[in-house]
Amino acid sequence: MDAESADGGPATTVDDYLAGLDPADRAVIGRIYRALVGSARHHRS
Repeated sequence: MDAESADGGPATTVDDYLAGLDPADRAVIGRIYRALVGSARHHRS
């Protein structure tokens, strides 16, 4: 991803990336991200 954080540098975390989005987009993407991470952790164990 070519997302940038608020200070103009590359986004290093999902939080930095989400911080640059509109609240509605952040809610949707956050929900998808948590679902993906949750399923990934579930399949790994």
